[in-house]
Amino acid sequence: KALYQFEVLKNQINPHFLFNSLNVLASLAYQDTEKTNRFAKKLSTVYRYLLTTHGRATVTVQEELSFVESYLYLEHIRFGDALHVEIEDDLRNHHCLVIPASIQMLVENALKHNISTKKSPLIVHISIGNEGITVRNNLQLRNYVASNGAGLKNLQRQYALYGTLVEILKDEKEFVVKLPFVYEDVNRLSTI
Repeated sequence: KALYQFEVLKNQINPHFLFNSLNVLASLAYQDTEKTNRFAKKLSTVYRYLLTTHGRATVTVQEELSFVESYLYLEHIRFGDALHVEIEDDLRNHHCLVIPASIQMLVENALKHNISTKKSPLIVHISIGNEGITVRNNLQLRNYVASNGAGLKNLQRQYALYGTLVEILKDEKEFVVKLPFVYEDVNRLSTI
């Protein structure tokens, strides 16, 4: 269990994300001091969330969405008009529980595996429904991405601890992942 939790943490703090963010921060410093300051604060918020939630099995949808909004701010600065993210949220399920950084990981996967340009932007749609969260993106696959699918497999394993399934759908136009809400604490499950 400890090894599994370590692997989860290691996957959540992606060194490429930090490297890219620091490069963006460095170039912003020459252009716009106010935007640089805001970017640095959002980056700090993202890493604070990752560090404070790594010991927690679940977070509320409200906590996760707040984190995702900070993460998306950073990615919008980096990708500009090449990334469009829509969040459909009726605010009724903010008390429900999800695995920490699960939505962010799906957005990061979409960015990693797809081409995104101003002419052909990557479009990510996040929908919070009564049964869970659906993250979908248009497919514009890169020719080559070094990947072993570990992120999605890890996410599926985490949700399986709660007896729930992560549904993954793919066709020629779209990639969709459905994350169910979780209703029990993993710590309680391990004592049963």
